[in-house]
Amino acid sequence: MRYYTIGLLCLILLSMSCESDSATYEIGEDFVDNNLKVKLVDTLTLNSSTIVFDSIVTSGTERILLGTVNDDDLGSITSKSFFQVGNNTIAIDDDATYDSIALVLYYDTYYYGDTTKIQTFNVHRINETFEPNNDDEDDEDANFYNSSSLTYDDDALGSLSFYPKPIDAEHDSIYIKLSHEFGLDLFDKIQNDEIEDNDDFTDYLKGIAVIPDNNNSSFLGFSFSAEATFNNSAIRLYYTIKDDDDENNDYYKEFYITSTANQFNNISYDKENSILNGIVDSESSLSSSETNNSTFIQSGTGICTKIEISNLKELLRLEENSTLLEAILKIVPNKSSYNSKTKLSESIIAYVIDSKNRYVSQLLDSDSNTLYATLQNEDDEFNNNTYYTLDLTSFVESTVTTDYDNNYSIMLLLPDSDKTLDKLKLDDFSSSENTKMELAITYLTY
Repeated sequence: MRYYTIGLLCLILLSMSCESDSATYEIGEDFVDNNLKVKLVDTLTLNSSTIVFDSIVTSGTERILLGTVNDDDLGSITSKSFFQVGNNTIAIDDDATYDSIALVLYYDTYYYGDTTKIQTFNVHRINETFEPNNDDEDDEDANFYNSSSLTYDDDALGSLSFYPKPIDAEHDSIYIKLSHEFGLDLFDKIQNDEIEDNDDFTDYLKGIAVIPDNNNSSFLGFSFSAEATFNNSAIRLYYTIKDDDDENNDYYKEFYITSTANQFNNISYDKENSILNGIVDSESSLSSSETNNSTFIQSGTGICTKIEISNLKELLRLEENSTLLEAILKIVPNKSSYNSKTKLSESIIAYVIDSKNRYVSQLLDSDSNTLYATLQNEDDEFNNNTYYTLDLTSFVESTVTTDYDNNYSIMLLLPDSDKTLDKLKLDDFSSSENTKMELAITYLTY
């Protein structure tokens, strides 16, 4: 009966409005029993807050992510990159003469922030074994996280200050010249067979740390391949060999990231003077009422939005005979937080979490398909019709039909959170704007 009725209601549902607090629609007796009514409720209180979960795996992403941004809301965020390089073929011709050494990084077109500001990168030598220093309780965890770090020498091997051009085909890479003494020492050890294979090389050079300075600029993404390929981010050891005509021919030996597992990005943020200073740990939530009626999501840092729906279990208990038809959550980005240069993500990932902000599952529909919040952008001059919609029908039905109160909530996270630093600011339920976060629930009474 339920599915037959839903089929008959399709045209009726299309004409329903969410503007009123609630609405009732009688179904004509020409169709079915006129005791059937469709009701719409969009006045449930939504409690939104900002949370930060512990760690994000940042190894294996195939992106070197670098930069510093001082965000008005979130404070200072910095991304450093650590990686181990090598090569299965180490030998250099005995007739070769050392020239120079450099780190070359190729843009992958990702950026976030102001690329018109000068950027400075410093290259340091890692001085400890390149392996995760994870909790002793999980010795088998080989991942690096956004909180992972390795120690490195204070003195830089090289540095570069430059204006980023992440989408300029004519400037597809940056070239950071490294210490002459470091390069010559490496070259001599290879020629003298003190470094004969990749194990010898990684004993000599345990890894590289690229550290941006603290000036507000942008985040930049650089690509790499774990294979010897053309235009690969790598350390290049340049040398020359004279030919039979006594002319110098230029060559270079490339030391590249040989495994995606041996590269990670350390992402940190200083929230001491930010609006999120009230978040003390991963179990705490900072209500939108304390952050100017807004919540936040940021990739890379673990900053997420949490949405709790008040009195949800009581909703259908008000009607003795009722069936849930649809529950759609409208999520509204703050208009001041995006523009033509900082565009909105096309989707938001949704998870179910418990009362301590612990992961339960990804949000699924009744057929176990993954659900995403999708951007609805009805183009208008004032961005009044820009919002996301998320189907919560299965979540609401599960909540209201469960005998016990599981205190589950929805957590919102941006895609590619392991390799981007995009930010999203959301208006809450009490926003004074024409559009605000709301949950529209449609159900049938009979």
